Amino acid sequence: RSKGKNIYIGTASGIYKGVINKGYIQGVTKIGQDIKNITCFKLYNDTLWIGTNNGLVKMELGDERIKIIQKGLPSERITCLDTDSKYLWIGTSKGVAYLSLTSMGINLKKLDVEEYIASVACREEDVWFGGAESIYQYKKEERVWKKIKLGDSTDFRVRDIALTGNFIWITTHGKGLIKYRITDGLWKNYFIEELSGTDILLREDSLWFYRGDLVKGKLVRCILPDGAFNEYVEEDKKEFRS
Repeated sequence: RSKGKNIYIGTASGIYKGVINKGYIQGVTKIGQDIKNITCFKLYNDTLWIGTNNGLVKMELGDERIKIIQKGLPSERITCLDTDSKYLWIGTSKGVAYLSLTSMGINLKKLDVEEYIASVACREEDVWFGGAESIYQYKKEERVWKKIKLGDSTDFRVRDIALTGNFIWITTHGKGLIKYRITDGLWKNYFIEELSGTDILLREDSLWFYRGDLVKGKLVRCILPDGAFNEYVEEDKKEFRS
């Protein structure tokens, strides 16, 4: 995650901060010495929210103070984070919690779902979660859950989701890339046999994801809104490692 010229990098051994200069990362130093086993993090204003296998961490970027949060979580293993204008939404290995970004103090609240949550994506009116074999929609005003089963098969798992207008794009293990239309529930599969279940990255007018196995594959760009796919390979080795 980047803020200004600073870039923050999460690893298994901790958080590192560097400075971006002419396309290069320089002056990398470790911050938050006690933070390890990082699974995800989210930058909101001047606060870095960090998910780990041992709880949620709040770091103020100004003085790099940290606060470790464990009490009130469905599980200490944090799997995904996202924010809207008011809340931090927290996916864990055993359900969902959220907390206010505008009030003083930490007041965690849980939602009534007990399932491994792989991913979360927010809109102002609702929040979408990727579960083990389903996706969930949580409508904020009505405070209502809706579980959406993607077909009859149970031989897949959701890996990541991204929201683009009226569509949800879902990368999975076992069913490829799924494009789901929110208004009527119609959905379509792409790359069923070749998508290994990777993260999906939404940037401006494009979705980016990885197609293939962990040894050899291609980087794919989906141009929005028409959904045209372009593939990219490394010129020399014809493969991507991550």
